[in-house]
Amino acid sequence: MNILRESALIAGHDLRRFVRTGRGVLLVGVYLGAVLLVAQGLSQSLEHTGNLVQATGTQGLSGAIRSWAVGALGVEDGALQRGILDTSVVALLYALLAYGYHPMLAVLLGYDAVSAETQHGTVRFVLLRTHRVSFVLGKWFARWSVHTGLFLVAGLALLIRLSGVEDDPVGLALTMGRIFLCAAAYGAAFMALVVATSTWIPVPSVALFASLGWLVGLGALWAMGGSESWGWLAAFSPYAHWESLVRAGAGAVLEAWLIFGAFALAGFGVMGLWTRLRDV
Repeated sequence: MNILRESALIAGHDLRRFVRTGRGVLLVGVYLGAVLLVAQGLSQSLEHTGNLVQATGTQGLSGAIRSWAVGALGVEDGALQRGILDTSVVALLYALLAYGYHPMLAVLLGYDAVSAETQHGTVRFVLLRTHRVSFVLGKWFARWSVHTGLFLVAGLALLIRLSGVEDDPVGLALTMGRIFLCAAAYGAAFMALVVATSTWIPVPSVALFASLGWLVGLGALWAMGGSESWGWLAAFSPYAHWESLVRAGAGAVLEAWLIFGAFALAGFGVMGLWTRLRDV
């Protein structure tokens, strides 16, 4: 219980400092501004192409986006293909936003979580009064909270701005809620891996490039999924389990937390090694 209380105190302090820093405010502003621009552009495009579809009977932008997602993600499972093609285009874009930008956002938010403290020497003073496990858990939870909060606000912005283009706004809200819960697990996994990297590398800039490096590496593992000889390696990349973000059904959220939770536990394991082996 003491560790949880200390972790909450560390997280609260980290969140307050994040709000006070110019980098944090700038990152939040750029992210939310980009989401609003996408929502505005998509709203206008869907309205325009909707009129064209009624006049010409063509597929339209919504259908084109769904078909592109099936092809770009290499979906071969027939049931999953039908699920994506039947998914609201707004909800599908919300899932693609999580899939494509969650990892990079995790890196930008978490690369200096511990490394900055180590570089400035403040970590030694903090650890005199705080357990190491509490310290890394608090750092992870603070960054993951911001990460998840931004995605929640992005979803609300898309829902408010684009609910009018859907025939079933209640169904859209429920679908996006499920995607949000699944994406929270996806983000937890990447944030744990980023903070774990930050614990072992005492220089923030180096930790940033190291995090970007393994991000590329995980993408390469996912790309190996099409290889007969090395396809099994794709299972070790969170990217390879993207279908958990869009799969329908009551068990989708549990499935996502089980899969991505395993990757998060790997990150926590690396943090645990730091708490026992690393001398700061």
